[in-house]
Amino acid sequence: MDGVGLERLASADMPPELASINDRVLSRIASERPGAESGASPWRYAVTGVALFAGIAAGAMPAQYARAAPQAISPFDGGATLAPSALLLGTR
Repeated sequence: MDGVGLERLASADMPPELASINDRVLSRIASERPGAESGASPWRYAVTGVALFAGIAAGAMPAQYARAAPQAISPFDGGATLAPSALLLGTR
């Protein structure tokens, strides 16, 4: 659409059917969803309980950590590839 068409559309009166479209749409959605106003269903409680149980069970399991031997890190070590001199010279 060009600018003239948009200006005509903006200046046109709104059809009276559109004035109440929000109320009609929302009432139709509410009528097509049985139990929407009843709150939480038993299935919601069951799914929440299962998820809660799974989370607690997973958190209670002992974690196994990989133990690595500590290494001394020193920038002045001769074998350090990230030593300042190696970075400046471009050697490894």
